[in-house]
Amino acid sequence: MCGRETKNLKSYKTILFPIRGPKHYLLSKIPMDNLKSIVVDTPLINQHAIAFYEHSGFVKVNGLPERFSKNWTRMSKIV
Repeated sequence: MCGRETKNLKSYKTILFPIRGPKHYLLSKIPMDNLKSIVVDTPLINQHAIAFYEHSGFVKVNGLPERFSKNWTRMSKIV
């Protein structure tokens, strides 16, 4: 796991959506008033997206089913 470890993710109000790509419009249109964290899933082969999310303050977290964790990474950002 890179960076900060996010524990007790279930205690946060979370928006979870599959990869939309770096700078996707959904990232800028999420209402932030009651939001505690954003979670994105991105393919491991998409290093540009992973680098973008890391630069934007996301950290890699566990939570993907085992069958997906070999090909995908889950990233979270507490807001």
